[in-house]
Amino acid sequence: MSISSPRFNGMLDSVRSASKQLMGDFNELQISNVKSADFINKTYSRSKQAVYNCLHDYKQDYGFIFEDDTCNWFIVPVESRENFFGCMVYFAVLVCLIHKNKVVATVIDAPALRETFWAEEK
Repeated sequence: MSISSPRFNGMLDSVRSASKQLMGDFNELQISNVKSADFINKTYSRSKQAVYNCLHDYKQDYGFIFEDDTCNWFIVPVESRENFFGCMVYFAVLVCLIHKNKVVATVIDAPALRETFWAEEK
């Protein structure tokens, strides 16, 4: 599905990759009621790694959240971890592209709600 630009499509691929993993873990939480901090930390790490891998493959010369004037990715692998942990459907994966300390593009995917939001500066 093409949204707007190649960078947007890269961002969308990254949140969708993480969302697939999150939904598997979310379903496991609902079924087994395994509510351990270790489970949540592993979920967070896998989501973070999935987003990182996709974005790094897309643009290897971009950094990941450093204070400088280059392009950087800001990643929230699991937004609203408390909701995820509590088996509530209101959680998301967030990716922003920051250029010169300004957000120029963002994608938010709420996998349990099957909703995706995006914005890009023109």
